[in-house]
Amino acid sequence: MDIDGAALDEIANSRFSKIVYTMVTLTSGISNGVGVFGQRLLFVLPQGAVDSGPLPPAANSPVTTLRTGAPGPVDLMPCGTDACWLDEGVNAMMRIDPAGGSIAVMPLPTALSQPLDVAFDGADFYVIGSRSSGTTELLGRMTSDGSTSSIIATMPANGGGSVAVDDECVYWQKALGIFSLAKTAEGPFAQ
Repeated sequence: MDIDGAALDEIANSRFSKIVYTMVTLTSGISNGVGVFGQRLLFVLPQGAVDSGPLPPAANSPVTTLRTGAPGPVDLMPCGTDACWLDEGVNAMMRIDPAGGSIAVMPLPTALSQPLDVAFDGADFYVIGSRSSGTTELLGRMTSDGSTSSIIATMPANGGGSVAVDDECVYWQKALGIFSLAKTAEGPFAQ
């Protein structure tokens, strides 16, 4: 069966008439992460910038740079009504109101000098990374305001990992497997 080009256009137009594609140009390039925060869309960029734009995006929507700084912001996430991200360049969690304002810098536990991944449960951040020597990996916990932090688990270094959290436990994945610990655990526990 042959279908001419006009028939294909008609099918495409009727099937996809509800799809809206809007392009907004970022001020600093490709992002490391994107998140929806109320009526704002935030982007963390590898060069260290954090850009913000209104929702819904429209052609020529204004994009505002909320922050410029050292390279390394990753893992953009909501933390309460604010936006937070792990900044590997300064070894800290960063927090900002999505509408703008000053950035709160929350240093990671001192021993954790090379962060890899972070998860947030609404009260605490859980960060996996390693010591500067690279011989030991660590799982740290930090309160949402950054006022208290501790190492809750240590393990031999073997190639990084990821972290996740639910209501009861923190989970981390490494080359050796998947592990869990009750969020109430004080540690540090050696793996």
